[in-house]
Amino acid sequence: MAVPCRPLPPGYRPRVAHETLYYRLIRDHWRTFLAAAESRDPQGRGLPVHVKRAFEVFLDCGVLSKGFGRLHCSDCGYDFAVPFS
Repeated sequence: MAVPCRPLPPGYRPRVAHETLYYRLIRDHWRTFLAAAESRDPQGRGLPVHVKRAFEVFLDCGVLSKGFGRLHCSDCGYDFAVPFS
């Protein structure tokens, strides 16, 4: 892999979603929270479908195996993958 044609701005650090405290809290406790919500609902449905989907989409955010775009610099030949958010 080649070196980028321009240096990144000073102090720039790409965001890594799965390393944030917020992401880890949701990832580690989502299933327990969902089960608790379902056990409290008389019909056993728990949370509304759109809320469940929003959390599941959030947990897929930034995961390369869930999809990404490939970027290429034609000047220097640098390639990198940017995960979908």
